[in-house]
Amino acid sequence: VRAINVRKLRAKMMEHDDTVRTLAAKLGLHPSTLSKTLNGRREFRVHEVVAIVRLYRLTPGEVDAIFFPAWRRASA
Repeated sequence: VRAINVRKLRAKMMEHDDTVRTLAAKLGLHPSTLSKTLNGRREFRVHEVVAIVRLYRLTPGEVDAIFFPAWRRASA
């Protein structure tokens, strides 16, 4: 998944008292791997997005806003 809205994902992380380290552990990732993903040097894998959606109980609108922000602008 490309071009995520990192600001919105980090806001969700804060709502759930997660840091890069704690979310990485929940996803089964090394913290540096998640950090690379958040900094645009690696793409999220589909199973990681699914895990985040479930962990944070994201609504369809939140999923779109976080993981598909460019798609939302193009279809608006």
